[in-house]
Amino acid sequence: MGQSLHLACGSALVALAWAAWIRAGQPFAVAYWCAVAFPVAHQVFVWLAWRLELRSSLTSRAIGFRGYLVGFFLLFGGRFISLGVPGIYAAYSVQTYFGMIRAAGADHFDARYRQMPLVWEGIFRFTQNGMYVYAFLLFWAIAMGFNE
Repeated sequence: MGQSLHLACGSALVALAWAAWIRAGQPFAVAYWCAVAFPVAHQVFVWLAWRLELRSSLTSRAIGFRGYLVGFFLLFGGRFISLGVPGIYAAYSVQTYFGMIRAAGADHFDARYRQMPLVWEGIFRFTQNGMYVYAFLLFWAIAMGFNE
């Protein structure tokens, strides 16, 4: 039952990711699906390598433990990169095209900021909410890195 439940939950999460992507207007498809694909690929790689190793030592014979470690850490690292790259681009876009003062909420204190036009450069080409949609990926990447 454990493997079936794991597969069902993983499939449900991918389906939810698909629905969220459709609902959001299909923004930044490559970055979004890389962020989904790396954890899925990592889980499948580990599951397959462990199963093959426990049943027949096939992982050791095919790629060895070092080969397994290379695959493990490449896919594990990809999780951070797939979140970090769009997060860094979003932070750069906020700083460059939007401004940190404006991002901090200047429009609540100064009417001049409320009159400014929307920004359409950088990450804002893909979504009006680049700070909230993509910049927070940096925090998730950091939290994952520290296993929090």
